Amino acid sequence: MKKWECTVCGYIHEGDEPPETCPLCGAGAEYFKEITAAEEPGQTEPVKEQPENTPAVDAQPQTTGMRKWECTVCGYIHEGDEPPKQCPVCGVGPEYFREIVEKEIETLTGAALAPEDAKPAPRPSFLRAQVMKHHLHPIAVHTPNGVLPAALVFLVLAMVFGSSGFEMAAFFNLVLVLLAMPFVIVTGVIAWQERYKGAMTRIFGVKIGATIVVCSTLLALVVWRLVDPSVASSPGRWTYLVICLVSVAGAGLAGHMGGKLVFGARK
Repeated sequence: MKKWECTVCGYIHEGDEPPETCPLCGAGAEYFKEITAAEEPGQTEPVKEQPENTPAVDAQPQTTGMRKWECTVCGYIHEGDEPPKQCPVCGVGPEYFREIVEKEIETLTGAALAPEDAKPAPRPSFLRAQVMKHHLHPIAVHTPNGVLPAALVFLVLAMVFGSSGFEMAAFFNLVLVLLAMPFVIVTGVIAWQERYKGAMTRIFGVKIGATIVVCSTLLALVVWRLVDPSVASSPGRWTYLVICLVSVAGAGLAGHMGGKLVFGARK
């Protein structure tokens, strides 16, 4: 099976021909290039046909150049004789890396290199399949990342101008984000388990910690506002503003780590 790479987003397609459109970025077939052994260092040379009446030459593929290793968690590509001790993007160890040349060897020899006792991964449930198919977590995280800064701006304007309208707008934005957080968390956990194999490294720990901070600060802000509707003009307004700042910072940190996971593996 031939392999084709989208030159726009890096999506890999396997088939005799490139797809009409890239399922990720929508680029047309003209943006795909065929991945061949000669184009990638560490790939195997194609087996040449032997002329008639000549001794057969050993068809065992030989690797040349630098070997390439792919992180099975985030897709980072490492070049070297051995996989790295730690993925520079997601932080997993060398056991999560696989040598890219394996698929080429399997294609040429017809022999699978997977362990004999390897079993196919269980089929995900309908919910998990929909979350991954439609990229629901990246869509969901736009709510806290976009609405929380707006709530902070409205809160500052309410304090500066003493406007009850700005204060009400800030409160409604906080409520909206708080209601959206369960969906953000559920889709995030599913994406973490399905795409990143549930790896618990520093980058995922930071994302989980930032999410906890966002949820706890949001809950505190909403409850405080319900108990004291005039909090934006009360003596405790500066503490309220600081808590809102912490919530925005937590959402920004989680978003930054997510962007690093998605784009950090690209060279």
